[in-house]
Amino acid sequence: DASRFNVNTFTLVDGPQVKNRRSLSLGGDYKLGAATVLKLRASANNYLSQGRSHTFRVRPGTIDPASTTTDATLRNALVDVFNDYSDAVSANYGYVGALEHRAGPWKFDASANYAKSDSRVTDLPAMIQSMQFNLVAADAVAVRLTADPGIPAPLSLVQTGGPDLYDLNSYNSRKSFSLQTSPRFQNDRTWNLRFDARRDFSGGPLPYELRAGASLYQLHRRKQAGQIVLQYVGPDGIANTADDPLLSAAQFAKTTYGDKFLYGIRTPPLVDPYKFADFMSANPGAVQDLQGQNIQRQRVNTQQMAQDVTSAYVAGSVRVTPRLTVLGGVRGEQTENFVRGAIRINSLGAPLLARGYSSSSKEYFDAIYSRTQRATSTYADYFPNLQTTYRFTPDFLFRGALTRSMSRPGVQTILPNTTVNDTAVIPSVTVNNSALLPTYARNLDLQFELFTQSAGKLEFGWFRKTVTNYIITSSDTIEPGNDNGFDGQYAGYVLNTQDNGGKGEFEGLEVAGRQSLRPYLDRKSTRLNSSHVSESRM
Repeated sequence: DASRFNVNTFTLVDGPQVKNRRSLSLGGDYKLGAATVLKLRASANNYLSQGRSHTFRVRPGTIDPASTTTDATLRNALVDVFNDYSDAVSANYGYVGALEHRAGPWKFDASANYAKSDSRVTDLPAMIQSMQFNLVAADAVAVRLTADPGIPAPLSLVQTGGPDLYDLNSYNSRKSFSLQTSPRFQNDRTWNLRFDARRDFSGGPLPYELRAGASLYQLHRRKQAGQIVLQYVGPDGIANTADDPLLSAAQFAKTTYGDKFLYGIRTPPLVDPYKFADFMSANPGAVQDLQGQNIQRQRVNTQQMAQDVTSAYVAGSVRVTPRLTVLGGVRGEQTENFVRGAIRINSLGAPLLARGYSSSSKEYFDAIYSRTQRATSTYADYFPNLQTTYRFTPDFLFRGALTRSMSRPGVQTILPNTTVNDTAVIPSVTVNNSALLPTYARNLDLQFELFTQSAGKLEFGWFRKTVTNYIITSSDTIEPGNDNGFDGQYAGYVLNTQDNGGKGEFEGLEVAGRQSLRPYLDRKSTRLNSSHVSESRM
């Protein structure tokens, strides 16, 4: 029996990429005295990734009922011709200075580290990332696809109705045309100061070692991103005039290709954004930034943050017996987060609405996103650590550890950001919670290890983990009233945010092993060679 052909989308992509990475590092040690060494390190990394992607896509509207798994006809197909051009550039630099000093039984280490990272994505040419021409269902495009289950591509794609898919004159802005760009950048600066002191007390009946240290870590981040949708208004630079739709894809035809198309598929029609850049230069007012939501996308993705982590620790280890070693300590940390991001205040746009401006105008969005909000959070934590090692033999030992750890919320999670979705079936407001706390875990790990010849190792372990303060997503309905947190706006909307809560317990077994077979193969080869020599002597 004939069965329905399961067609989703036919997509043909020509996506060459160029990647260039350069790295340089320099380092040197200088002995300041008999017990003091100064170390200096510097590194630089530069990375460039160029994407030049072109796509030809056919999406089904309806499928003929008589279609089979190897022969199908699609009607009212949606056809797209578009490109995606962008350059991703990053430059990273790091500088480290370290000092090592010995004073009798004491050893001191200090270091200072500074790193900077700058990355950006620019769209080419003329900041145009994606240019797309479409044929729509009203064009009554029909195609026939034939396939073979053993070949990962259609055997043929033959058009049976509608304007010619392979002629760019069929694509013009009377049908559908879109243009967008997404420039973005991120700048990071980090500082790290660290000091450690250690002394070994090996002369007593129970040899032990003591350690202590402190560190200061700072991260400053500045980020901006956001999609900008541009509008073609015609060469006269005035929207809603007779020349607006007169834009044919044929004048931007791309005639050279970076890749060869496999399986004998016909070369598709693709557009060249560089030719569109020339068109923009010749008609400077033809493409304009008119969408008010472009401002929203830019503002909510413009963020700044600073994170300071101050920590100190003290630890010690003691050899109780020649076979038993115990290590214990505690680390304390204080984290401070300072973040700034966009806030949407609808009341700031009310005067513009009263003056006749539209709620979708750039002036309205510029007003309601004209302010930013600053949020801070501080938390202090202590992390005890107890570990033990017992050696039954030099090659067979037991390890046990009882620790407490944490996982900080991601930077993007705590940056202020409010997104309002007015167009969904159920309208919603999504708000980042800048006061999120870390997730904590208490860990118990027990493990046996057996070392075999030639660097082999067998491991058998059991663990239990108790996790608290999960970061969970919550959804509530915004109540009416001026004190609802949104100046009385969005009553009845769904409020999506994140909070800390919940507890989970996990336990399990872990088995692992590795063994090099080289020594056994070498022995076998040696025995074969010895046997061959003996037979020759006979």
